[in-house]
Amino acid sequence: MKNKDKTLFLRLMDDLGSNDPAHKVLDFLVIHDSDYPVDDISRHSKVEYSQTEALLKQWEQIGVVKTREIDETTHYRLNSEHFFVKEFKQYYWNLSKKITDYNFEKRKKCC
Repeated sequence: MKNKDKTLFLRLMDDLGSNDPAHKVLDFLVIHDSDYPVDDISRHSKVEYSQTEALLKQWEQIGVVKTREIDETTHYRLNSEHFFVKEFKQYYWNLSKKITDYNFEKRKKCC
């Protein structure tokens, strides 16, 4: 995935030297607030299917994601009631706003 195609969160994680698949899956689930099957989450987050499936099953066990069955396929979405998800979403959007504001101010000063 090209840097320009990444969200601000993933660009920051790259800058910090982290290429963790969990960040990519979380990023996708925060941005796309709906339920998706594993193969869609895997494809869009660019994480191998087996890794995506393992993460989602682990997160399901601790309540971070919710599931529902559609046509015999399990769909996953973040559990917005879980304390971690609430805190992470707030962190995610605050961080994105701060990075955007910083870049905007930086551009204003240079020109």
